[in-house]
Amino acid sequence: MDQGCDGFSRLEEVRIHDLGRLLELLRETGVGLPPDADRVDELTIYAVPMRYDELLDAEPLERDATVALVGEVGVWAATQLR
Repeated sequence: MDQGCDGFSRLEEVRIHDLGRLLELLRETGVGLPPDADRVDELTIYAVPMRYDELLDAEPLERDATVALVGEVGVWAATQLR
């Protein structure tokens, strides 16, 4: 069920770094999920350390794959906001 902006209007603003929780909120609201949503959730472990310049105890990101994924999600988000 893809509801575009109408679905987003029912979302409360939340400021969290947990991408899995944000995806869950989209599901609960009935908004369609971005492509490769399961891969998006995998990026959560990088959110806080990279945002706050902390040392990261995780495998390094595959840069090209991550850039491609973020690009796909950006295109998805833009279509949702039309």
